[in-house]
Amino acid sequence: MEPKKANDPDELGGWRINGRLGEGGFGTVFLAEKGAQKAAIKVIRQEFVQEDDARSRLATESEVLSKLSDPAIGKILDSDLSGEFPWIATEFINGPTLEDKIKYEGPLEEIAWFNLAANIFHAIISANELGIIHKDIKPSNIILGETGNKLIDFGIAHISGQTRTAIFGDREGSTPFSSPEHFTIKSDPKMDVFSTAATLAYAARGKSIWAGDNDLQLMRSINEDEPNLEGLSENQAKFLKPLLEKNPSDRPSAIMAHQTALGYLEFLLGRSKKPRPIKTRNKIKKLLFTRGAIVGLSLVLVAAAGATLTSSDDSIKNTVTSDVSSNSETLVSFAPSPSGINTQLNPAESKASSSRECEDEYQGKGSNVLKVCLPSANKGDLTSIFYMGRTYFSNSNYKEAEKWFLIGAKKNDLNSTRYLIDTYTQTSNTQERDRWTKICADTSYAQTDTSPLKDIAYCKMMHGFILTRAGATKEAILYLSDAADYGNGDAATWLGIHYRDLDDKVKALKWLKQAAELGSTTGINALIGYADQIGDTELTKKWLLVSAESGNQVNMGVLALTYFYEKDLDSAKIWATKGASFGDVLSTYVLGASTYDTGQKAEGKTLLLKAANKGNIEAIRKLGSIYRLDEKNLDEAAKWYEKLAARNDFSGTAFFSAILFMLGKDEESCVYNDKVIELGNRAKENGTYNSSLMDEDMARAKSTADSWCNKLYKNN
Repeated sequence: MEPKKANDPDELGGWRINGRLGEGGFGTVFLAEKGAQKAAIKVIRQEFVQEDDARSRLATESEVLSKLSDPAIGKILDSDLSGEFPWIATEFINGPTLEDKIKYEGPLEEIAWFNLAANIFHAIISANELGIIHKDIKPSNIILGETGNKLIDFGIAHISGQTRTAIFGDREGSTPFSSPEHFTIKSDPKMDVFSTAATLAYAARGKSIWAGDNDLQLMRSINEDEPNLEGLSENQAKFLKPLLEKNPSDRPSAIMAHQTALGYLEFLLGRSKKPRPIKTRNKIKKLLFTRGAIVGLSLVLVAAAGATLTSSDDSIKNTVTSDVSSNSETLVSFAPSPSGINTQLNPAESKASSSRECEDEYQGKGSNVLKVCLPSANKGDLTSIFYMGRTYFSNSNYKEAEKWFLIGAKKNDLNSTRYLIDTYTQTSNTQERDRWTKICADTSYAQTDTSPLKDIAYCKMMHGFILTRAGATKEAILYLSDAADYGNGDAATWLGIHYRDLDDKVKALKWLKQAAELGSTTGINALIGYADQIGDTELTKKWLLVSAESGNQVNMGVLALTYFYEKDLDSAKIWATKGASFGDVLSTYVLGASTYDTGQKAEGKTLLLKAANKGNIEAIRKLGSIYRLDEKNLDEAAKWYEKLAARNDFSGTAFFSAILFMLGKDEESCVYNDKVIELGNRAKENGTYNSSLMDEDMARAKSTADSWCNKLYKNN
């Protein structure tokens, strides 16, 4: 910590400023105290106060942290975004950043390294479940704290449905730890997986895995080179390699990465005989369709060519926001068209072509793809045309890529069309991108078992989202409905949320159920939330159970809490035990509360202390109640209620004020009594006031203020 400077504040929102912890791009971070509570307060520096971007970032961080509750994420304690100098107060985490740790002490040991991996991926899972993508995971944004590893700084996070429209070239994040998606307008949850993997590689070898001395060189290396994993252990390299796949659809999810990291930990600690590495997905799904089926499909495409190739929509000029198609389940790579698909070639030409050599050269990552593929591409072979375009695309030569993909797209090759759309996205040619998306979305296909409905669903979903950005909601619903019926979970989720917001219960449930049945994680969580909102307990529990059984640790805790509220303590313990084994703090609380309530008081308190020390408010509240009612230990109870008061918890503040009075600390009791009134009035203003829970405490606080506190401690 550095001493304060002359113009630094002495106090912010009741927090006493003690010194400086650091300075970032637009803000200064101070160490502050309020009672026994310490906080890191981020304040926008004077020169940036009028900058919309600085205020927006701070507001984004405040909003994101208010939604998140994970032991591996630094928690928000307080904020004031409306004052002359906006600020947020987060928990003070005593420890070095990962960057400083590696810089001064060298790479992490293997067990600590895998523990860090498990922690950060758990944090990513918690964020992704709420539609949040961090986008700036790097060593300086991870603190190795005394109470565990913490991910911090959500200032540029993407919030689904709220983030501004991304502008091509307006990239955010730190280049050495960026994913390939960081250099496009797409935001994908798996960009955090890639960035975490690059960060972990740095923690294992002490230097970057990419080649380059500047942003341009690093960007090219990230998009084209294999990562340099020299210096990593065999376990570390096997764990990281699939997480660094260039294509997010080939990259494992954060859930899989988290579970695999835990598996390696079990192995390294001697609790299992063999680790289970992540299996790399086959990037090109050659067996998606049989050759005969695709040849048959091509005839349908040719028949539809006249209608589809003249389609256009000049009215749509909006860019797609960064949240479009972020779910990897819908970013399906189009399987390369096998040789022979081009029905316009005569048999002799097809047989004489070298498309098989072209495909083998590309699949084998050969250096002569262009040379090998050009002869057959010039003959019109669609496989070779696609690989020509794909090679130029991978080398960021979008002009040549566009030329070849256009040839394939005009011959109705779905693969070329798909990458032509991506090429126009890369070059920010939104008019052509939107036109070809519509052509793809409007193409007629015979609905057989071998028709690529997932791929068509992708185009229909993309076009539907483009229409929603243009305000053509009714037309968008038609495309999104088709996409959902073709198996696209994102489209079904959008429709469900759309009708939910219109209070159309029947249609909302129809589409959200369909999204859940299609396996969309976002859809499952939206259905759980909506079912709970409308009071359908059975539906809520059904999908909580499905989600928990699929390995969702967060919903393990929610399911356990549901059983706990129903007094089914046996079921609560079963799911809480599973969730707690993954480090889920809510599960730890439920396990502690259930254990305590079934008579195992010492064991229960130990678990509650563990959850409370990781910031779980319910655990803190439970401990306060135990010390206040069961053990009659007011001094210990006061410690826990003070923690609730520091978090602006209404009932906790009321209890803390009352206990202070009982302990003879009258003046301090009056200070917190005033805070009870303040919090209650604030709740009335923002619509969160609950009369049944808050009226009695508010009445008591006002009475105490009028009859006691104001007379003794205020100058009337």
